[in-house]
Amino acid sequence: MAGLPSARGRSLGIAGSLGLLLAGCGTQTPLAPDPVSATAMAGPVEALAPPSPLVSAAATTTTKARFAFRFDMLDTAMTLVFADGSALEGTYRGVATNPVGGQARATLEGDITGGTGVFAGASGTFSGSGTGGFAGDGEFSVSLRGDVIRSGRKPLDLRVTLKGTVASTCTTETPPRLFLDGTGAAKGLGAVVGHLEHNLGTEPCAVIIID
Repeated sequence: MAGLPSARGRSLGIAGSLGLLLAGCGTQTPLAPDPVSATAMAGPVEALAPPSPLVSAAATTTTKARFAFRFDMLDTAMTLVFADGSALEGTYRGVATNPVGGQARATLEGDITGGTGVFAGASGTFSGSGTGGFAGDGEFSVSLRGDVIRSGRKPLDLRVTLKGTVASTCTTETPPRLFLDGTGAAKGLGAVVGHLEHNLGTEPCAVIIID
């Protein structure tokens, strides 16, 4: 993950509560967890598997187990800044699911807590779905839809799409925290810049000094 601290001039990597192991410079982010280590995970991180193995229709003697890793998105914050300079703020909760050998997906829902400009004193709720780095570094995309109540104005059916990149931090005292920054468009409002951030809901990371 990006944003790692350094100590005594040596590079630091992440292993920790995700049950991932670093070797040399080859770090393994939550985007590509090792399914073998699923039993070592703790807390809200769950190894998900179907009730029964998936059986190939072509050859019933061949079974393929599919695994996914689930991360709760906690301690969240969202800010959207629109073309006229108005901003909308909120918090969210949700789940990011990273299948082994597939694209990560996330679902979320949240509350609008305020704003500035035309969104001063705003309230309401929103929901969304996304793909990409909601549980690790990389790129992401998300679509949000909300009902925004504005003082002295008509309620707004808010629709926003964002694409961007993810950075993260990880320490021995805090869980991995992700920062998602993107640009996009809001229906009827023009361009928008968005910032979302959350913890993964795992235990604090272990930081290993790599020679």
